[in-house]
Amino acid sequence: TNLFFENLGLDRWYRYTLNRNQRNILFGVGLDYKITENVMLFLRQNFYRFYDPNFIDNHLEGTETMIELKINF
Repeated sequence: TNLFFENLGLDRWYRYTLNRNQRNILFGVGLDYKITENVMLFLRQNFYRFYDPNFIDNHLEGTETMIELKINF
């Protein structure tokens, strides 16, 4: 809610508390490939960023890659 009021320029109308100021961004892409009728390969890539002004150690940024081989029988 703080980001909403800040963008509107109404930050003076609410009580400012930093515990609501966490920001998170996640962007992901993926690829699904069907190898045979019962075998599938999934590839996922995520890019994330997390920012919490209350805790300096919680400024996280990185990527995550997942490969999954699914066999149905």
